[in-house]
Amino acid sequence: MNQTEAWEEVIKAAEQRYTISEDEALRHGKSHALPKLAQALRKVRPRVERMRSRLDFSRAKKAGKQTRPSWATP
Repeated sequence: MNQTEAWEEVIKAAEQRYTISEDEALRHGKSHALPKLAQALRKVRPRVERMRSRLDFSRAKKAGKQTRPSWATP
């Protein structure tokens, strides 16, 4: 597991926790249970998506590249 995949798992767990806490808050008549968590998720989610796209791009680039040193290329 790399850093990007770890961040994706953390976001997934935080979203699940946020959904559960919102359901509990509605049940008990509160407006929002964890407002800072929602704000943090909105801030971090685009960053992790950019990390994922960069990782996918670099992996695709490496997959198509031959593994030779630059001085040995014809």
